[in-house]
Amino acid sequence: MNALKNKILLHVFVGVSIMISGSWGCASKNVRTGSLIMKDKHYEKLLKKQKARSSVEEPVQDKLPNMTDEEYERRGDAYFRQGNLERAFMHYEKALSLNPDKTRLHYKEGLLFLSKGTNEEAIKAFQCVLSKEPDHALAHEGIGEALFKMGRFEDAKNHFQQALKANPKLWKSHNFQGIIYDYEKRPDEAIHEYQTAIELKPDEGSLYNNLGISFSLIGEYEKAAAAFKEALKIGVSKQKIYNNLGLVLTLLGRYGEALEAFRRGGDGAQAFNNLGCMYLQQGNYDEAVRSFEKAMELAPTFYAKANENLRKVKTVSLNTSSFSSHMRPGPDIPRSSPASVEQKLEPTLEPAAPSLKVVCAMPSAANVRTGASTKNKVITRVKRGDQLKVLGETDSWYNVKLPNGIEGWIHKKSVK
Repeated sequence: MNALKNKILLHVFVGVSIMISGSWGCASKNVRTGSLIMKDKHYEKLLKKQKARSSVEEPVQDKLPNMTDEEYERRGDAYFRQGNLERAFMHYEKALSLNPDKTRLHYKEGLLFLSKGTNEEAIKAFQCVLSKEPDHALAHEGIGEALFKMGRFEDAKNHFQQALKANPKLWKSHNFQGIIYDYEKRPDEAIHEYQTAIELKPDEGSLYNNLGISFSLIGEYEKAAAAFKEALKIGVSKQKIYNNLGLVLTLLGRYGEALEAFRRGGDGAQAFNNLGCMYLQQGNYDEAVRSFEKAMELAPTFYAKANENLRKVKTVSLNTSSFSSHMRPGPDIPRSSPASVEQKLEPTLEPAAPSLKVVCAMPSAANVRTGASTKNKVITRVKRGDQLKVLGETDSWYNVKLPNGIEGWIHKKSVK
């Protein structure tokens, strides 16, 4: 039981949203962060493109009144809301060229860089804000989020604490601090942070999911189940929340409810496999065998994991004293790395995934996306020869998990 309680995965963290209000001033864009000078190399092409467009548009602009920095900013805001980050960035840059002391433009560029996943550029933009307003709470929160996504949790926590010192009502900072406390195996402190965040933002379902994870880590399974059910009511990503709920229900001995939750979180084969894993962990070998056999009956080719579990449990049941040396029971719960904001990964007591693996077969690298379409955002790239665990599939795409725990979709033509 203690082994299950110690298995923590990535928690929900919420994406940035553009802030239209506020007025601050900042004159410098070339800001030093520690010993590292951040540069906009990533966007040099965009600026060149902007200049090229400006030269083409000059004859038209001669006939029209010049736009003000506020008009450029409003257009940038509109493009940001539409998800057109390139055009939003160009308009913010035009606004800054007219009014370089307008700090809120740097803050908005920081949000844009966070959305793009360029965390060092985001830190630069937020540092520009702090150079004029050292106690600017949202800039500290932005730097904290960027550092969190870079895996620099201690530095991130420092900025979240500074953000909350300036404004104790920033629920996202409380949420991030809770996640970090869970990583540090301090669930009691994490629970306090999530409960505070919920008081500030009671309609944010991800907070209840994170709270449920922390309760499960200290054995408060009834409270964990209640938190997961509240998350489902509010409507966060339901698939993984149902899996979380199923796991804690098995720990409460409510197996019928657990099976239904697992089924809602996946399909019948996955549900029976997950239930079998939990029976196996609890030493109930007969029920484990029945569950794995049912999983194989429902999906004999794809659910190879159930077949492997079935073989092992039959071996273990013959000699229960060798249980721990034969296998590590229970659902496979690897630790995931933070992913991009758009992906919104859930903290999950994730059930066992199918054992099917594929290998990247592209000459150089292949894209991994947030969904099964080339229109979806690229999360990361995998190199030739990288092994990926298959979680599911469509006609043309695999839902895969990378060795570092990140999940996404890769086209079947990119793998073998």
